Amino acid sequence: PLRRSTDLDPALWRSWNGLGIIADARGDWAAADVAWDAALALAPNQANLHNNKGLSLMQRGQPADAVPAFEAALRADSTLATAINNRRIALAMTGQYDAALSGVSERDLPAALNNVAVVAGRRGDRAVADRLFAAAITASPRYYELAVRNRETLGSTAR
Repeated sequence: PLRRSTDLDPALWRSWNGLGIIADARGDWAAADVAWDAALALAPNQANLHNNKGLSLMQRGQPADAVPAFEAALRADSTLATAINNRRIALAMTGQYDAALSGVSERDLPAALNNVAVVAGRRGDRAVADRLFAAAITASPRYYELAVRNRETLGSTAR
């Protein structure tokens, strides 16, 4: 139905968005690129489209290429929480931990530290991950069970 709708009216950016999501789920990156390019050509100021394109690039293992898409999303809507978090994760996936944490509010700091620590651990940067988990636990105004569990898991996998 979505493909048919774009055949009938190629100006339906929401249909192109749906086609992009479906193509990503199938791992059909060529079709995803066509869909994202079409959607963004029609609605270049739609923050969610840029965010979705960034997610597509992250799924492909291209976090460095995803960062500009998330930044475009944030230019369109600087308050889009998913794009803020996704940009942070993409930067962390490229090892840019300081950049990933730059500008984080005090309220959001514990969760941001925890999330970046998880990525650092997955990258094999265990010392960085341990330091960030410890900082998340310290920054939290109350007991941060998730960060504690994540730090314990990191310790148990390091043995």
